[in-house]
Amino acid sequence: MSAHFTVSDKHSKSLGNTTLPAPSSISFTIGRSIYIMPSSIATMLGTAGLGLLSSSVLSFSFFGAPVVLTAPPELQPVLFKRMFALGKNTMPIIGVATASALAYSYATSKVKEPHYLYSAGLALAIVPFTLLFMMPTIKACHELRPDLESCIKRWSTLNLIRGAFPLAAFVLNLIFVVKV
Repeated sequence: MSAHFTVSDKHSKSLGNTTLPAPSSISFTIGRSIYIMPSSIATMLGTAGLGLLSSSVLSFSFFGAPVVLTAPPELQPVLFKRMFALGKNTMPIIGVATASALAYSYATSKVKEPHYLYSAGLALAIVPFTLLFMMPTIKACHELRPDLESCIKRWSTLNLIRGAFPLAAFVLNLIFVVKV
């Protein structure tokens, strides 16, 4: 079985049997031709990242908050803080990695599709939304309050809104990925 690797682009230069790399087109041939382009891989990772980000953020409202609310009252603040810390420590990383993949897709694609940048912006929008609209509720939920249950319900509702940003980006990206 033979393997063949070529890198081609209108800007590539050939040196005998060796082609110098260009960023937009890489193909691997092992028996049958398989075409893999870096922007396609980044688009796939960005789209998957948007799905992961939106489902993860939304799962805190759909699954996490109800579990916290069914716990004994003395455990609710502890459980909420743990749930919040988990999201705070993971969601921004997923958001930045996803936005980076989408920005790379935009930068390396031959046709500059703005949906990559819109999707990246929506993925990162969870951070300013949290800081601007959710922080007072988050601080209130971290305190030992008699109205903790209503505070967690408000947080859960705001979190659903926050989760809509990466979900919208995921749908937008899917529309363009399937279209192409």
